[in-house]
Amino acid sequence: MQTKTVEYQDGDRAYRLVVTEATALVGLKRTLLRGSGMAWARQYRTGGPAPVDAPGGADAEGATQTAEVAGVAEEEAGEAGGEGEGAKSDGRDPLTVSAACIMAQVIYPDLVAATTESEGLDVGRLAIEEFLGLDERLVGAWEEAVYDLNPHWLPGAGDAQEKKA
Repeated sequence: MQTKTVEYQDGDRAYRLVVTEATALVGLKRTLLRGSGMAWARQYRTGGPAPVDAPGGADAEGATQTAEVAGVAEEEAGEAGGEGEGAKSDGRDPLTVSAACIMAQVIYPDLVAATTESEGLDVGRLAIEEFLGLDERLVGAWEEAVYDLNPHWLPGAGDAQEKKA
């Protein structure tokens, strides 16, 4: 299994993240995190509080929370909903809302699921809100490492592989 290490310095904070190629377990963690991200995004779009900060690492409470959120997300997955549906007029910029929701549903699950070790950041308990506030350069380097090892996770990757065949 290949891994990559991301090291980043942000002022007085140092980060070291080790990411891996996806295994079946990493893939399932990604799926569960996407469910959590979907539930978070639905609440965020309507201006309500986010239902869960983070999936909670390996403890029993966190596993139960993740399963509950994933179940809610499965129920909601069949509902079609544009960005504007059900959104409160709370003065938030629609572009910001859309960007936060995409980060919560796609980027956050991919990066967190693929990370096997971390220093400077408790990735196992990283809240979506905390993730959204990370330095863009750190997230960019982290993304690059994850998608270098897991190019099949990128949107349209299946289309490119089908064209090669």
